[in-house]
Amino acid sequence: LVAAQTLAASGTMNSLTLTAGGGATIGALQSLTLSSGGILALAGNVGIAGGMISAPAAGRPLTIHTVGDLFFNGAYYSSTGGIAKFGEATLVLGRPQYVTGQWSVNQGVLALNGADNILPVAFGTGTPALVPLRVTNGILELNGTNLIVGSLDSANAYAGGIITNSNATQSTL
Repeated sequence: LVAAQTLAASGTMNSLTLTAGGGATIGALQSLTLSSGGILALAGNVGIAGGMISAPAAGRPLTIHTVGDLFFNGAYYSSTGGIAKFGEATLVLGRPQYVTGQWSVNQGVLALNGADNILPVAFGTGTPALVPLRVTNGILELNGTNLIVGSLDSANAYAGGIITNSNATQSTL
């Protein structure tokens, strides 16, 4: 998207590229399905707000590449996939997400800017479970929030990522 767009009805796209000035506001109770499971955020984008982004094919993560910072104040829903964050810029989550799969911070910063436990307890059938979090060569910014995860690891056995809290409010992981 090269300009800010409002999506008033649910729909499907292959992928989403946000250029300078580009962004999306998804209408209340509407969803945008990304069939390839990819978002590319370039510098100067105005972010994603409202509604919900739905999962790609079962078991595949939503891949977010942040060349420019991306403020995501929408919800991502997936009952099988997770989120893989790549790119040197920052992905800011402004509200709780609904994902049962692994969250991976592979580059750049994943900043939590919403309620506590923005990566929630996994839902679905059976016993609820906590989502796994992998921080590899990236930074998780807790930003004064508290977070419970099922597991915390790194794909790099010799040097993992960084977990930090730059807010004056104490965080608990």
